[in-house]
Amino acid sequence: MKALAIFLFHSLLFISPFNTIKMDNHQLFLKKQQQYQEDTALYEETLAQYQELHSLYQELPAEDLDRPSLKAALLKTKAGLKAFKPQLKTDKANLEQLFLALKEEDIPKTDFLLEFALNAEAVTLKARKLQGNIQKDQWEEKAI
Repeated sequence: MKALAIFLFHSLLFISPFNTIKMDNHQLFLKKQQQYQEDTALYEETLAQYQELHSLYQELPAEDLDRPSLKAALLKTKAGLKAFKPQLKTDKANLEQLFLALKEEDIPKTDFLLEFALNAEAVTLKARKLQGNIQKDQWEEKAI
């Protein structure tokens, strides 16, 4: 039993850092996903504003005094959209890669628990054999 307790204790110490890393990666993924969604919403909002400005520009007569300033705003917005779109594509690709990495990192819980139980059973059997080899007066039980 002592060996089993030691094994379980060391297993928890060994597994805990991996769970922390996995949790950090998952939190990072969620943050990046949220940022991507916010950026996409901003892009779509800017695109809608551009389309609205473009329709207003089309409706203005050629001799209107506001037409040149509206054209400048349209060109500036279009340039911003062109610069922003590749960044969104890159962010999406990075997000997909991070998702795939997290998916590969996941160990199915049932497989892990089965393997853990088999290892614990093997250690228990070894501990019983060792305990059988030691005389009762030499065996010390210590509380952990």
